[in-house]
Amino acid sequence: MKTGYITAALMLALLGTGCVREVTEQPWGKGIAELPEYPPLADYKLSLNLISKRELITGEGGRLMFALKNIDNKPIRLVEWYVNEPYNVQVYCQPWFPGMNGPDPNMWIPIRMEIDPKQTGRFPLDLMPNNEVQIEKELPFVDSLVVSPNGERRYFIKAELNLKSVKVESPLAAVAIRSPETKGKVVTVQ
Repeated sequence: MKTGYITAALMLALLGTGCVREVTEQPWGKGIAELPEYPPLADYKLSLNLISKRELITGEGGRLMFALKNIDNKPIRLVEWYVNEPYNVQVYCQPWFPGMNGPDPNMWIPIRMEIDPKQTGRFPLDLMPNNEVQIEKELPFVDSLVVSPNGERRYFIKAELNLKSVKVESPLAAVAIRSPETKGKVVTVQ
């Protein structure tokens, strides 16, 4: 009988304290959440480099691999890093025509990047000194590019981080795109 009284007393105590959840509305304008602001970092040393092979074959995909490396002697935290890692890098290209000595600064074409609103999650990326993260990017035009059987097309490539807190750009690189018939052969530039 005593256990019945103790159980009843505990039940009344739990009901008396209750679990109340207060719901407050978010002060978002027009029902759309504001994006967080990512202030620029003051002191950092990062490098972004193309580390994949520079020769692509039409029909085999245009995958490029970039490495973001912390070249400082202290760790860095990038709080705005996209979970879907290709969103973190924007690639630019321009054709390298015969006779050109270098790229035209006004002719850079950004490779379109479709950002899925359902995949825009972010998480902090911590890079220790001399550590790197590798990001794979796709050149979508490589598969549909027409290249003569014994030729190749060349493009200037550069990339930059698609982040607000740091400004990092890769050095200029060149990529040759060849037809499948030219694997392992010496070819002429178109």
